[in-house]
Amino acid sequence: MKQIDGLPRQRWAVAGLALGLCCGCALSSSSGPSAVASGPVPEEAAGLVALVHPTERFVVIDFGGRLAPAVGATVAVYRAEAKVGAVEVSEPVRPRFVTADVVAGAPQVGDWIR
Repeated sequence: MKQIDGLPRQRWAVAGLALGLCCGCALSSSSGPSAVASGPVPEEAAGLVALVHPTERFVVIDFGGRLAPAVGATVAVYRAEAKVGAVEVSEPVRPRFVTADVVAGAPQVGDWIR
């Protein structure tokens, strides 16, 4: 394998990618949407907050194939075991993803819906 300054090219590529991701996050506007890779959803959860748009006060919820609540339903948002807010399901609704307006609290990516 060809090396650059004693390190394999793959390691340089991974380091460059990691640096790019870190810089991209640091330079992004805090008022724009935020999203990160989500972890496993707790068994008692119906869905996971996948994207938050704080300025427009809405979230995108990943229900991962589970049955989503109907449009207009208000559902609780949890972080760990604590209730941290509530959202009202709105349009558009897709088979896996649902948008919801924030009605209470400040949901974050990774919070879950029950």
